[in-house]
Amino acid sequence: MLLVESGSRCVLDNLLPGLFKLYGDEMRVDLVTCYAGVPQGFREDAGTVYRVNEYSGRARQKQLYRELAANRYDILGIICSDEPIMTKWKWGLALLLGAKVFVLNENGD
Repeated sequence: MLLVESGSRCVLDNLLPGLFKLYGDEMRVDLVTCYAGVPQGFREDAGTVYRVNEYSGRARQKQLYRELAANRYDILGIICSDEPIMTKWKWGLALLLGAKVFVLNENGD
């Protein structure tokens, strides 16, 4: 699963512990974010963090898209909370990755 932190951090802070409780320790969750640190409940032993600010410039952005596409995610979670955070990234990934997309609102439901 790939999660795009395209809204307030508190949304994933609330979601991640429940996902790990529901799906167990074998669940892999990767994260695309523009924030420092990681959300509460994110387990770095169970996923990779991709920071978009480390991919500045068109060539580096394309590299990130290629890296993420190579992971062949089945599920992509994006936050749509009426905040202009990573808007191009979340819709670009939703379009290009071919994964099933689920959308989280500001309440995480």
